[in-house]
Amino acid sequence: MTGTTLRKFNERERELMEKRLAMEKPPREPKGPWLGCLIVCLITGGLAYFFWGRTEALIFAGLSLLGMIIVAFLSRENLRWRKKRMEVEWKLIEALEDNRVEVARVEASEVVVEINEGGPQVYYFDAGGDLTLRLELGSLHWPAVDPGDGQAIYVAPDEDLWPNNHFEIVRTVKNGLWVGAFCLGEKLEPIRQINTIEEAPIAGKCESPVALFKGSLDELLKNKGKEPVEVWL
Repeated sequence: MTGTTLRKFNERERELMEKRLAMEKPPREPKGPWLGCLIVCLITGGLAYFFWGRTEALIFAGLSLLGMIIVAFLSRENLRWRKKRMEVEWKLIEALEDNRVEVARVEASEVVVEINEGGPQVYYFDAGGDLTLRLELGSLHWPAVDPGDGQAIYVAPDEDLWPNNHFEIVRTVKNGLWVGAFCLGEKLEPIRQINTIEEAPIAGKCESPVALFKGSLDELLKNKGKEPVEVWL
C-alpha cells in the first residue's frame, strides 16, 4: 500500500495482539464425552457378543460400529481444529517477537458505507489526491466476533468514533496479520449508505480488505465496477 511506514508495536496494539493470543490457545479437552462414547461402544459391543447368532446381535454390533465411527470422526475434527488454532497461535507469537508493524495512515474527507447483511461492512473513503480507499471490516464488535486469526480487519474495542476522518490501518510485518484500524481524528458521518441486497456494490470483490481506487468518491459512485489500482495483501 502506498505510503506505509514500519515501526514497533505501540502499547495499545501489543495489548490487542496479546489478547488475541490468549483467545487462540486451545482449551483443555474435556474427557467426559469421549469416555462416555467409548463406554457406550463397549456396552453395545458386549451385548452383540452376548446375543451372538440372533437378530439383536446385528443391531447391537451395528450400533457399536456406528458409535466408533462417530468417535473417530469427532476425534479427527477435534485434532484438525486444535492444529489450526496452534498454527494461528504460533503466527501471533512470531509477530509479537518480531515487534514490527506496517502502518498506513489515512486522512479522509467523506465516506460511503456498504452494508452486506450477515457479512462484513465495506467503507469507501475519499482519501484525497484523486484516490478512494476501500476498507472491509470483519466486525465492529471485537473481540466478541473476532476469530483472532489476522485474516480480517477490526476496529479497536470500545471505539465509538468510527468511521473516522483520520485513522491508521496496522498489520504485522511478520506473517502479515491484521492488527486493526485505529481512530486518530473525529467521527465522520457517511454521506450515503448502500444496502447491497437492494443496490449493486460500488466495486467488485477485492482480493484484500484494503484497496485503492483511482478517482474521487463521486466518480466511483457514478462509474461502479472499477478495478483497484493497488491492494494491500
